[in-house]
Amino acid sequence: MIFLSEKCELAMLSDRRQSGNLEVSRRGRNGIPLLAWCVHAYTALGLVAAAAMAVLIVRGGAAAFRATFALMLVATLIDATDGLLARAVRVKDVLPGFDGRQLDYLTDFLTYVALPLLLVWRAEILPPGREAWLIVPLLAGAYWFCQVEAKTDDGYFLVFLPIGTSWRSTSTSRIVSSGGCPAGSRWACCSASVC
Repeated sequence: MIFLSEKCELAMLSDRRQSGNLEVSRRGRNGIPLLAWCVHAYTALGLVAAAAMAVLIVRGGAAAFRATFALMLVATLIDATDGLLARAVRVKDVLPGFDGRQLDYLTDFLTYVALPLLLVWRAEILPPGREAWLIVPLLAGAYWFCQVEAKTDDGYFLVFLPIGTSWRSTSTSRIVSSGGCPAGSRWACCSASVC
C-alpha cells in the first residue's frame, strides 16, 4: 500500500514530533520520497554495473577484463557514496517499506565476491585442476555477508570483506597492464590476491 491511512499517518507524525523528526514529515510526499527513490536508483546502478561486468567476464579477453576492472571501480565508487546519500536524505524514515540495505548487500556480494571469483576462473589465473578451490572464498564471502554484526547501527562496516578488496587492490595493475597474468606467473597473481 503506497499511502498510509490517516490514523497511521497521525500516529507516525506524533512519533516524529516526540523524536524531533518533524521536518521530514512537513516536507511532504513530493520532494523527499522522490529523492529517496533516486538514492535507491543510484544504489541499483551498482547492480547494473555488476550485470555489465558479468557479460564482459563471460566474453573474456584482455579488453573485456580491462573494462571489467573499470566497472569494478565505478561500482566501488557507487558503493562508497550511496550510504552517505541515503543517510543525508533519511531514506529509512521516508521509505520505510523498502530496504535499500538489502539491495546494497546483493550488489556488494556480486561485485566484491562472486564476480571477482568468476574473473579469476575466466582469466584462468588458477593452475589447471584447482578451480574448485574458488568455492572456499565464495562460501567465506557468503558467510561474512550473513553476519548480523558486520555493520554498525548507522550502516558502516566494522571490518571490510578482504576477498574482493585484496583482489582489486593487488591484482588490478597486474592483470590490466599485462592483458592477463602471464602463463608462468598465474599462480603468483592468484596467491597475492584471492587465494
